[in-house]
Amino acid sequence: MKIDNSSENNIAIVYFVYINPNVDWKKIITEQLRDVIRPGILSAAELHIVVSNPFHVVGIKEFFDEKFPVYTEILFFNENKFEYWGVHYLYHLVQSEQKYKYAVYFHTKGMSHAKKRRNRLEKVLTYNTLVNWKDYIAVFEANQNINKAGIFPALADQDSGLNGGWIWFNFW
Repeated sequence: MKIDNSSENNIAIVYFVYINPNVDWKKIITEQLRDVIRPGILSAAELHIVVSNPFHVVGIKEFFDEKFPVYTEILFFNENKFEYWGVHYLYHLVQSEQKYKYAVYFHTKGMSHAKKRRNRLEKVLTYNTLVNWKDYIAVFEANQNINKAGIFPALADQDSGLNGGWIWFNFW
């Protein structure tokens, strides 16, 4: 499958990171970012990291610079507004940067409750959102009416009045 790379790095990846000092946040982030790097999506994407650090943990930027200097931009916020900072950043990024044809969003799901390892649901979400990224692009290219994809899409439910239109767990 040929990917439209007419503008180099036409995929924006926004990774929202919540820092919980009570868990091994370095290990969780390291494993999660390895799941980003492994399938090769960074050959067509730019990684933007948005960090919520309400506990003022030191050394976060240095950690990313040393372990994962593949990011395009990193932003820090001290106020915990859950995923607001990441989604807000993504919205403004794709509104202002015309070079991005596609956007990926994911986060450190389970970081606030994690003990020594990654949350199993987060592992499934991260892996499956990114491993077949070329297939997602092919679906978008083949059908211009599709505007989002993820492994747990909300479906329309006539009985409840829900019309779907979002991806559960915010990994898309």
